[in-house]
Amino acid sequence: MYCTYKPEDLKVKDINYLWPGVIPYGFPTFVNGSTGLGKTNIMIKVAANATKGIFQPEVLDGCLGITEKKDPIRCLYISTENPVCEIVYPAFLHNEADISNVRIANEEEGHFVLCTEDLTAAVEDFNPGLIIVDAFQEHLPEGCSISDGEKMSVLIREIERFTYRHNIALVLIGNDAKGSESRSDANKMLGSGVISRKARVLITVKEEGGERVLSVTKKMGYKHKAETLIGYRFNEEERLEFYAYGGEEDNDKPAVRFLKEMLMDRAIERNELFGKAGEAGISKDQLYSSREEAGARIIRNSDKSTTWYIPDGKTGELQK
Repeated sequence: MYCTYKPEDLKVKDINYLWPGVIPYGFPTFVNGSTGLGKTNIMIKVAANATKGIFQPEVLDGCLGITEKKDPIRCLYISTENPVCEIVYPAFLHNEADISNVRIANEEEGHFVLCTEDLTAAVEDFNPGLIIVDAFQEHLPEGCSISDGEKMSVLIREIERFTYRHNIALVLIGNDAKGSESRSDANKMLGSGVISRKARVLITVKEEGGERVLSVTKKMGYKHKAETLIGYRFNEEERLEFYAYGGEEDNDKPAVRFLKEMLMDRAIERNELFGKAGEAGISKDQLYSSREEAGARIIRNSDKSTTWYIPDGKTGELQK
């Protein structure tokens, strides 16, 4: 039997964030990216700060906000990807975490399964505000595969209900799927693709124009939110820090800037353009996703090749 909401039972609820605009409470956050780009270091940095009551500032209109001070939260870190005593625990220490607010899962005491039962046990045992599972593919329920869209859809709904009910920030770090080199960033780790379709928050860690960035795509609220780009780097003390990447100006974005510079006064055949983009550290996916923003157009030639150009603003033809 189904039931409907009555108008008097409805009210607008704000979405609360552990990291404003990036990691919400009440919704799982999926993180993917190629090996070696620092997914684990990034999330441990965020978690370590949160255990001290320091929360990352929001990036809004190309500006980095002010770091917030709030009540500290507890973090449960579940890892089969990295050795605990050699990598995970030292990383928390390096980021000066309040270790009393950190608990790291011990595989010797039992394997954690990404399901309501084990998540509930974790909440009852430690009451964390943040749970990080790295890599989450290693903790899927028995018989559940990341390539099985139907079972993954059921699992995502299950963990969404749990995180919403308990108002927890759940971060699921994944690894790129084998043979994913030709896929778009959002689908590299995602097997059947169900995560890219269903995930409310997807963070892709990637290199863009020679810099490393977090690409945050959100599907929450009553409208689809645009992508947010956040740069990250290590300072002179080898501590990870975030910065506002790009901004409101189109030419602050490497792929957009590249297209504008290359196509300013000439048309370029696709393969030549892709080759020059590769030399500049810009992927084909970035070119296609930035094409409209740069004002570039594509024409198909008689030999079925394509040519890229930016039309003149007045005539609509190739700029002279």
